[in-house]
Amino acid sequence: MKLACMTNVFRHDPPEAAFAKIAAAGFKHIELASLHCDYNTLTNALIDNIVHALNKAGLDVLSYYPYGAREHWTRMPRMFEVARRVGARTVVLGCAHVGAAKQLEPLCNKLEIDLAIENHWPEPFGRPSDFHSLNGSVSARIGAAPDVGWFAAGGQDPLEIFRVAPDRIKVVHLKDVAAAGEHRPVNFGAGVAQLERVMRELVARKFRGTITVEREAGRVIRFVPDADGKVAYDITEEPLTDAEAIRLLRQARKWALAHGAVE
Repeated sequence: MKLACMTNVFRHDPPEAAFAKIAAAGFKHIELASLHCDYNTLTNALIDNIVHALNKAGLDVLSYYPYGAREHWTRMPRMFEVARRVGARTVVLGCAHVGAAKQLEPLCNKLEIDLAIENHWPEPFGRPSDFHSLNGSVSARIGAAPDVGWFAAGGQDPLEIFRVAPDRIKVVHLKDVAAAGEHRPVNFGAGVAQLERVMRELVARKFRGTITVEREAGRVIRFVPDADGKVAYDITEEPLTDAEAIRLLRQARKWALAHGAVE
């Protein structure tokens, strides 16, 4: 299970700066967020410039993370084309229901790129049990990208994904959170996401996918119910120096490698 770093940990930086900081933290692989490679606006020539910057930083793209995918479903062909251009093996995105994912089977097969559905509480696929719908209903190219921090923040048991859809896991987003009820990142192993048990399970199952560190230090997301019972996000971002952000990433990388990830 190869270890990668999500580029959105440096969401406010231009691509070259974000890549340099991730490399400084010791990572060799990334999950490239569309914040740093926008499928909606960039030409192929500009995407090639990003690939050049990645090569210069010594980084390899394992997966592509397009923001707002559910709102731009008609743009899926372009999203997958961009993923292929940067060398990603997997596209990680949110999805409204398994039927929508099934529509992408021809695209996955044509470009030989997997689709991994992520979870954000309380959106669709916010619970591990939601991933049961993948079993037997879609091709092997479509699976799950469980974010263990988001499961824990929503009061869910991250370990349940191994009981619900163990053979469908393609990418794991690795983060820890302080408590259920909000998405407040903490050092790996210090929160409620049961990261050590998750890693032991992945090692025992000889997981061959990607482990993506998403250490969003300084960013707290609170869940705020509205009058209709729906949940909105209240996002607070606290200033963080580059040195501190890199230190936290190094710490997360060291923890993941010590618990079975490889580079």
